[in-house]
Amino acid sequence: MTFEWDTTVTLRDGTERAVRVRAHVEPYVPARRSGHPDRWSPAEGGAIYLEVFDATGAVDLDELDDGGEALEADGWRRWADAIEDAAIARAEDRADRDRDEWGVRSW
Repeated sequence: MTFEWDTTVTLRDGTERAVRVRAHVEPYVPARRSGHPDRWSPAEGGAIYLEVFDATGAVDLDELDDGGEALEADGWRRWADAIEDAAIARAEDRADRDRDEWGVRSW
């Protein structure tokens, strides 16, 4: 999943800069430890990769006063919100399909 947002960051020298952040979230796949050992596998994913751009081009995360930690936390929060919004929309769509034109639940 990839998403973008605009924000302001503080650089190590104390100046603020308006930037666009692009976050790539790698889904987490838990480890498999059941069954025959030949079928076991380690956990994979569960990472977020950030790209930060300003009007002049890419901004190195090392230039930020916190090394990008606040942006990473904001990215995870935005990702969780997007997942929650998608689940709510899916449930609402399903509920709407289960009702007829008078709002009666069809079985």
